[in-house]
Amino acid sequence: MSDGGGEPVFASGLHYQPIGFVDAETPTAPGAVGHIGDFDSILAATGVEVVVLAGHLTDEQFGDVVDASLTAGCQVLSMPRDVGAGPVNPATVWRSGQPLVELTAPTLRGGQLLVKRGFDVIGATVGLILVTPVLLVVAALVKSDSPGPVFFRQNRVGRGGRLFKIFKFRTMVARAEEHRDELFEKSIYPDRRLFKVVGDPRITRLGAWLRRTSLDELPQLFNVLKGEMSLVGPRPPIPSEVELYEAHHYARFDVKPGITGPWQINGRNELTDFEKVVALETHYIREWSLLGDIGILFEDGCSRASDAWGDLTFGSSAKAILQSCEREKGGARQETALSEVRVRPAEKQRDATKHQIKRLRFVRQDVDF
Repeated sequence: MSDGGGEPVFASGLHYQPIGFVDAETPTAPGAVGHIGDFDSILAATGVEVVVLAGHLTDEQFGDVVDASLTAGCQVLSMPRDVGAGPVNPATVWRSGQPLVELTAPTLRGGQLLVKRGFDVIGATVGLILVTPVLLVVAALVKSDSPGPVFFRQNRVGRGGRLFKIFKFRTMVARAEEHRDELFEKSIYPDRRLFKVVGDPRITRLGAWLRRTSLDELPQLFNVLKGEMSLVGPRPPIPSEVELYEAHHYARFDVKPGITGPWQINGRNELTDFEKVVALETHYIREWSLLGDIGILFEDGCSRASDAWGDLTFGSSAKAILQSCEREKGGARQETALSEVRVRPAEKQRDATKHQIKRLRFVRQDVDF
């Protein structure tokens, strides 16, 4: 980068072979390889390995250059300045007698990777041994519940941007992905990089319960054993979502995606701002600890167990059966379930129940895949 006077910060040195400098001013100074506005293309054209930031840069310019450089795999050095609490790890280094700040993306290193991988292998192995009977039962239920395969496989983006096939129990009707784009307007998330539809008409009756209890995610233990996923980590996105990412979002790919993670235990459906999701996951990576992973697994497990237990204990109340019917979109079976309730709701509750059934019928008939 330019030092403000048109000269490179390092004309020569033991550690570096200067390629040139990029100017933040318009017009650019003589000898500059380009303007900061074209920084991405300059990185690609020159094949640089180290980027040194110096001179005056606005916070936005500084952040854009750091994001682009780290995404391109470059080492990033900066003249001392306040880098804030952004998604980078600053560390002071000395180069040719000059104090610099090295900026790196938050990631796990050395022993941390070994500990986390060991925990994943042991946890996934023990988990598969314990839940094998559950896997067999759920597989039989999925097969009998609706036409289609037992397992759902989909391309997801993992560590380093590598694609892998994620395994889940099928919770939707066959060929449901073909209708995904039709439902974007109904997503609870305003950002297309996140997607979920409440009362998704593609979800089967059994699938609604499997999702609520996270039993559909048990086959991902095989992804963990294969080294494609971790027990805890960022949410694994699909390729079409990644196409919409900006440079600083790629910090999510510095670790393996997880079956569960910080987003899940911090109000997944309530947290609708994608930037906050990325910040949450970046903080998880930066502050990673084995005890932290255990805590996330415990908290998420308790939440899922509570949901499953609630489905069993709420069966005696009209309100709970109504909620269950809404989630499962049971159509005619919903009316049967409600008629068998052995309670006498108040008049207002009865009217609300009838209104809710009518609404569910409308939803069921309005969207049918």
